[in-house]
Amino acid sequence: MNQKHLENNTEHFLSTHKGDETGRYIVKLPMIEGKRSALGDSKEIAERRLNLLWKRLDKNKTMATQYKAFIDEYFQFNHMERILDSVDPKSNEYYIPHHAVFPPESTSTPLRVVCDASANSSNGVSLNSILLNGGTVQQEPIFYHFEIQNL
Repeated sequence: MNQKHLENNTEHFLSTHKGDETGRYIVKLPMIEGKRSALGDSKEIAERRLNLLWKRLDKNKTMATQYKAFIDEYFQFNHMERILDSVDPKSNEYYIPHHAVFPPESTSTPLRVVCDASANSSNGVSLNSILLNGGTVQQEPIFYHFEIQNL
């Protein structure tokens, strides 16, 4: 990470962070200046994906139990909150669609929930597309291509 990125990240952290009652830090997502208003409605796609997941879980009670335990844990850790139907649709809320992955051979991780911030909102803009990224941390890979010919 170059010095300019480090300075920008430090400034963003210092100007947007706060601590919660548990001692954890909360930092606003670093967005491209002026792009927040470009996000469209995301609630509809998040609800559609959730309904598809419920249909899938209705067919497999083991998966449903694992998913419910995951969701309960997320609530317990305050990583998410219930949304009231009375939330103003024109509010500044963004709902990240998610899906559950159940690796068939895994014994250590029977369930993994994947959040999809690359999903397009109602106007074709995704959350990931308006977030600043920190650049590449690793060196770029170098690939060589050799052709061997018979002489």
